[in-house]
Amino acid sequence: MPTLLFADDTLYDMLSKTMSDSGGVEKAVFYMLIGFSLVSWSIIFWKLFSFFEARSNSKKFLAVFDGADSFGEAMAHGSGTGQSPVMAVFKAAMLNLESKTTATGAPADARGIKINPGATREEVIELSMRHTGREYFSKLQYGLGFLATAGSATPFIGLFGTVWGILNTFRHIGKTASGDLAGVGSGISSALIATAAGLAVAIPAVIAYNAFLASIDAMQDKTDRFVERVMMLVRSSNCFPEHSHAPRIVMSSIPSAPPVSVAPIAPQHAVPAKTSVPTQD
Repeated sequence: MPTLLFADDTLYDMLSKTMSDSGGVEKAVFYMLIGFSLVSWSIIFWKLFSFFEARSNSKKFLAVFDGADSFGEAMAHGSGTGQSPVMAVFKAAMLNLESKTTATGAPADARGIKINPGATREEVIELSMRHTGREYFSKLQYGLGFLATAGSATPFIGLFGTVWGILNTFRHIGKTASGDLAGVGSGISSALIATAAGLAVAIPAVIAYNAFLASIDAMQDKTDRFVERVMMLVRSSNCFPEHSHAPRIVMSSIPSAPPVSVAPIAPQHAVPAKTSVPTQD
C-alpha cells in the first residue's frame, strides 16, 4: 500500500516516499529526468560563460582594431585579446589574403593594409546611413526577446501549476481519506486554470512577436532599398564630381558639335587652247 503524502512533508520526504513506492519503470524515468536536468544545467552554465567570454573578447579586439594603424598591427596586438568571433573572422581573412599573390607573382602584403585609409565622401555617407538604420532597428527590436520568452515559457509554467495543483488535490484526498467527487472536481478545475492562464499569456505574445518581427523585416528591406536609391542619386549628382562613378548625362546639356567650315573650292579656270599663229612667208 503506498504511503500517504501529507502537507507538512518536506520536498525531500515527498521524493523519498514517491521513489520508495515506485516501480522499476518509474524509478528509471525519474533517474533519466535527473540526468537530463544535470546535463541541461551544465550546458546552461557552460554557454553562459562562453557567451560572456566571447562578448568580452570581441569588445577588446574591436578596441585594438580601432586603435591600430594597419592590419599587421591589429593582428599583433589583437592576438592577446583571446578567442572571439571577430578575431576568428579576421584571422580567416588574413590567411586568405596572405595566400594570394600579386600580378608580379610576389606574395600580397596583407599586413600593410591601412585600417583608416581615408574613405571618400560617398562611402562615408553610405556607411553613416546604414549604421544609423541598424541602430534604429536595434532599438525597435528591444523588448521582443521578452515576448519570445513569454510565448515559449508561460505554457510550461502554467502546466507546472496545473500539475502541482492536481498533486495537492490528490494529496488532500489521501490525507482526508475522502473520495468525494465534488471535492476532486473542484480541485482539478482550479488547477487547470493555471494552464489556461499560461496559454492566454503565450498566444498573444507569440502572435505579437511574429507580427512585429515581420514588420521590422519589411521596414528594413524598404530602408535598404531607400539607401541604395539615395546613393544612386548622390553618385549621379554633381556634389562630388571627383568621386562620381556614374555622372548623370542630360541630353539637352550636351553641346552640339561646332559646324565644320569647309573651304570653298576655287573654280578651275579653263586653260586656253593653243592658237596657231600664222607665219609670214
